[in-house]
Amino acid sequence: LDRLKPFEVLFVDDGSTDHTLKVVRSFSELPLRILRSRINRGKGFAVRRGVLRARGDWILFMDADASSDIRELDRFMRYGDRYDVIVGSRSIRRGLVQHPEGPVRSVAGWLGHQLIGLLITRAIKDLLCAFKLYRRRAAREIFTRQTANGMAADFEVIFLAMQLGFRV
Repeated sequence: LDRLKPFEVLFVDDGSTDHTLKVVRSFSELPLRILRSRINRGKGFAVRRGVLRARGDWILFMDADASSDIRELDRFMRYGDRYDVIVGSRSIRRGLVQHPEGPVRSVAGWLGHQLIGLLITRAIKDLLCAFKLYRRRAAREIFTRQTANGMAADFEVIFLAMQLGFRV
């Protein structure tokens, strides 16, 4: 990450009731900003809030449990001159995600991919992967229009990106 400086880590706490916030605060060596909500409003709301408050030219969304390897960011940046939105995939390369989701989320993801494949594109293999990189301009245009607060936000964001003509 040193070669990507300056950078910020923006943590959005969406009403968590566990010790996540305490763990995040222990990373005092990082340029950390925390946005807290007292109530849980959903993944879509939290991601939108964080993306719209981010300051960088590139905005990486990833889950706080670090289930995706941050070193994959190097691979993503190789495509930065060709794409506005880069989506990780747990199905292309085993090991990218260390903690796979449970069966309900897996089935929901599969169904969502089938629907998106019919409506938009089959080129994106894993819309629910919590490792997505956005060019700042694309992120602003997409997330100011995004309305879904739950898991449907992952699908809506890609739909909007493609509808707005961004390279995904």
